[in-house]
Amino acid sequence: MSKFYEIAFALEATTAKFSNNFKKASKTVAELQEKFKTLEASAKQAGVMATLRKETGELQRSYLRTTQRVAELGRQISASANPSRQLQAEFSKVRAEA
Repeated sequence: MSKFYEIAFALEATTAKFSNNFKKASKTVAELQEKFKTLEASAKQAGVMATLRKETGELQRSYLRTTQRVAELGRQISASANPSRQLQAEFSKVRAEA
């Protein structure tokens, strides 16, 4: 009879340990899920930042090309005693874009 109680007591202790371990594992999985969500949000932000940097670089290059074109057309108009209407129109158009 005492052997029966020893086995029952050992089983109860094992069951309690299993239950506690299972609860700890469940808590750990929940914490990992939260960390993955945070990491995923950070990755999305990094992707957005990379896209914005790329777009900013493209806009900067476009602006530089436009200002160079305005300067070039301005020099052509200055060098010409009687600039053509087409040249003046192009200058006005490019200047408006800048």
